[in-house]
Amino acid sequence: MKIWIITIYEPLPFDDEKTRPQRCGMLARALLDRGHKVEIWTSVFDHATHRRLYKASVFESIDERISIQFIKGRGYPRDRSLKRFFHNRETAEEFTRLANDRHSPPDIIFAPIPILELAQVATSYACKRNIPVIVDVRDIWPDIYLTMFPKVLEPIIKALLTLEFRRAEYIFKNATGITAVSKAYLQKGLSYAKREHRSADGVFPLGSVKPVNYGASEFSLEEVALLERFGISQSNQFLATYVGTFSSFCDIKNIIDAAKLLIDYNDIRIVIIGTGDRSKEFTDQGSMLPNVTMTGWLNATAIQAILRQTNVGLVAYSKDATMSLPNKPFEYMAEGLPLLSSLRGELEELIQRHGIGRSYEAGNPRSLADGIRWFYGHPEEARQMGKRSFALFSTNFRSDIVYKDFSEHLEWIARRYGGKQANRVRP
Repeated sequence: MKIWIITIYEPLPFDDEKTRPQRCGMLARALLDRGHKVEIWTSVFDHATHRRLYKASVFESIDERISIQFIKGRGYPRDRSLKRFFHNRETAEEFTRLANDRHSPPDIIFAPIPILELAQVATSYACKRNIPVIVDVRDIWPDIYLTMFPKVLEPIIKALLTLEFRRAEYIFKNATGITAVSKAYLQKGLSYAKREHRSADGVFPLGSVKPVNYGASEFSLEEVALLERFGISQSNQFLATYVGTFSSFCDIKNIIDAAKLLIDYNDIRIVIIGTGDRSKEFTDQGSMLPNVTMTGWLNATAIQAILRQTNVGLVAYSKDATMSLPNKPFEYMAEGLPLLSSLRGELEELIQRHGIGRSYEAGNPRSLADGIRWFYGHPEEARQMGKRSFALFSTNFRSDIVYKDFSEHLEWIARRYGGKQANRVRP
């Protein structure tokens, strides 16, 4: 089977061992392990670092089974900018040009959301050629735009974004199948498609890779140097750690404000790993506090070293966050950490049902500080939560389990719908 995986927001999964594979990367690796051919379509512009890799579209063949098509786009200086909108449109137009020139089409296309523009042209390309296309819901677009404005303005904003909502309807109605990272996200996709669940649809959580050094009692010289550089002690220090991007939905300010309330606890340290649009602002604020460590961007090896010293993983999202089951909890669970989360819905239910952490009120620094204090004051209960967390990860959310099942699902769809129209609306 030859599959196109379309993703412009993830790091390349084959750069080096220190790159943390994300959803498309983990799926690509699982498909390769099963003997399939994978072509990844991605942008010349690296979303995480805002760095341009190439000036024009470039095709790279890594070996006979894996290749990468870099798609030209102008890039953008900030995640929230008009240039990002034009970048997405240019990338979609360039995809159409490149795909139409291909003499050998794929057997199936995997098109995640975001972004809508690229998912739309990929779906249109697939429909015209009777190629099965799977639309994977990782974020809720265009609904996410509505969270950026006061609730009273929602009808107006929705009216202004009529074309975006129509774009979403087209994508989901024409998809051979809809997959998602959570039940809530799948239901959102089905609501746009205006149909019931069918066999080509499914929920496949993000999951995470099992850490290579999980449970190791000693650190390498490189890891020791890293911990020392950030002032992290290997003993007698309690770490509450956040890992992720500084997006509008990730409440870094609340973490810093909570740290201010914990400043009298000499052995509690808050570690914030990541970058984003407001990196300088948050780094300046965090650097003023003696109990906060701002690391900036780190590779997978460095993150794992810090998480091995961490006592609780922070799942810190704002009140208007639309996330359901994001990737952060699974990364923490892979390291055997209990969770302290502000998310409601499916993650809160998972935490309560399996006893793997606690919840706090989003946007409330005192609630977050109280949560950190609870874990600090209940070390044995926290350790038991961490054990249950890793056990749940090992049986339900390990990448080799999740993406084996995901690969089998895509194989079935390719066999079932290859060369056929699957209840689609013609483009």
